Amino acid sequence: MRPGPQDEVSCAEMKGLPDIKYILKRRKKTRASVVFVHGFTDSIRNKTHKDKWKKGLNRVFQTADLLYFNWDADSKIDILFRILQKGLTALPLCPGGLFTQSARILFDSFLEVRHAYETAVKEAETAGQSLREDIENSIKKNYKHITLVGHSLGARVVQNALAGMKPNMINSVYICGAATPEKDWDKSIKAVSERMFNLYSKQDRILALAHLLSIPKNPVGWKGFSRLNGKIIDVEVECRHANYHQKLRERPLKVINIA
Repeated sequence: MRPGPQDEVSCAEMKGLPDIKYILKRRKKTRASVVFVHGFTDSIRNKTHKDKWKKGLNRVFQTADLLYFNWDADSKIDILFRILQKGLTALPLCPGGLFTQSARILFDSFLEVRHAYETAVKEAETAGQSLREDIENSIKKNYKHITLVGHSLGARVVQNALAGMKPNMINSVYICGAATPEKDWDKSIKAVSERMFNLYSKQDRILALAHLLSIPKNPVGWKGFSRLNGKIIDVEVECRHANYHQKLRERPLKVINIA
């Protein structure tokens, strides 16, 4: 049964939850929550984006409260990535030396993307610290079972939040198209008590380009993990970078019992 308007409540109605949380679905008598962290190109103000992810998350987590963690995102890096994607195949190279006009445009775009990415990483670190504090100070008090879901650079927010937590504080984690290298999870995975599911796609052109620019190299959202253990499970899907919410709706995924 889909949630109606009565199921959506503001954060102020839940004692102790910080204002940056927005509850998408509220079911009575539940002690389980799913905290969704969007990527660098989306925000809570994008209602279409929010509704798409809500449908996908509702498909997987049917008995949990859904909370949307909003962090400082910007669409600039997405625009630059798309320019570069087209430019690598369609931009004509003019004769006249190494630094032709077209080559300079492409080079400048590379620099802009790198700068935007470095800015995003810093913002993700700050957001991760904020998310960790919110979980420790308020969310953990309201919910017995906590699942984190991160998309794109939102997975880096999740990774940074986990890195500062005590062992086994979070029950499970889902990362979708994660723009993070594998090594960054060595410490973070210790905060997860059950499983972390990594949804990745070799068709993800955005992360393929990120790998080409080394921002980051070999992102797990494109390559998967090379070293798996009992906690990390790779789930390969056929998906573009922005369409993971569809995959959550289309195929059943193994979900830890959160009732």
